[in-house]
Amino acid sequence: PPFVCMDESKISLPFEIYKYDKYVFVLTNVPPHSTERNNFSRALAEWTIKEKFKASYLIGGLDSRLKSSENDKIRCVITSSFKDIDKIEIPILEKGLFVVGPLAIMLSYFEINNFPAIALLPYANPARPDPMAAAIAIEFLSKLTGLSIDTSQLISDAHKIEEEIQELIKQRQERTRTDHKMLYL
Repeated sequence: PPFVCMDESKISLPFEIYKYDKYVFVLTNVPPHSTERNNFSRALAEWTIKEKFKASYLIGGLDSRLKSSENDKIRCVITSSFKDIDKIEIPILEKGLFVVGPLAIMLSYFEINNFPAIALLPYANPARPDPMAAAIAIEFLSKLTGLSIDTSQLISDAHKIEEEIQELIKQRQERTRTDHKMLYL
């Protein structure tokens, strides 16, 4: 997309690429435009295969309203050539639920090309940023890769968001009570 924004004191790009040790991370701060989505996703998958990466670890999300219980945290989708799933216990996405968008395109391309890939899909609130879901995905990514990734800031942010939501709910309830009292005057 033809835009950038500021993130504190530096420019934040729509797509950012980072390298750490033997890992390459692609961060999409903004989803690709619908007219570019297929080409972007396919090009990224082709590049991953061409550069002979060992595997692809993708992170997406599932609507938290689809949870079967409060203990449900995450699901995954794996290509048939992904073998590292034995390292950790992540339930496979249930039949009848779908992955859509860039992750679906990339997973399809990886499957067709017999390339190992996993999509980590933590349950997330679709209406707002969900740092707790991000922390869950990163914790499972850490277990799969052996990387040590600190999620304490994400967890702290999640608690702050929850506190703010509870405060807004409390304020709304107080306003509603006040409004009802005024109706009876």
